[in-house]
Amino acid sequence: PPAENLADGEHTVKVYAMDYDGNKSKEASASFTIDTTPPTLNVTSPAEETTKTNQLTITVAGTTNDETSSPVTIAITGGAQSYPNVTVSGGSFSQVVQLKNNDTNTLVITATDSAGQVTTVQRIVIVNTNKPVLSDISIVPNPSDVGGGLTISVTARSP
Repeated sequence: PPAENLADGEHTVKVYAMDYDGNKSKEASASFTIDTTPPTLNVTSPAEETTKTNQLTITVAGTTNDETSSPVTIAITGGAQSYPNVTVSGGSFSQVVQLKNNDTNTLVITATDSAGQVTTVQRIVIVNTNKPVLSDISIVPNPSDVGGGLTISVTARSP
């Protein structure tokens, strides 16, 4: 075994066999990669940790990379449906995500490198498609003189 832990990156092991008579086999080698670092993940859309909208879809986009264990895969969960295999091209990804109506959608964006290292980012998207309700509309004075002042009062509530 090595005296120290191996650094991240590619390594090669070389082996040979020798019998008691001194006969030596041809050398064989195998390469492997050590990866202890999770991939980077930068979510640029939605940019805010919490977003409010009246739309039933939102585009989740960003960038990801892993120096040691590319390619990186992206999965998105927490909306109206899951997206387990979002396309990553040149380190960038973009996916239109269906949202649950009139609900809080906790989107979890997960980047996984080929060594199984994981990075996650969470975005909360609150969807409200209910229209406000107006009531108690009053105009004072009513009737009003031309050129005179009047006050309009309205009560509005969000269901």
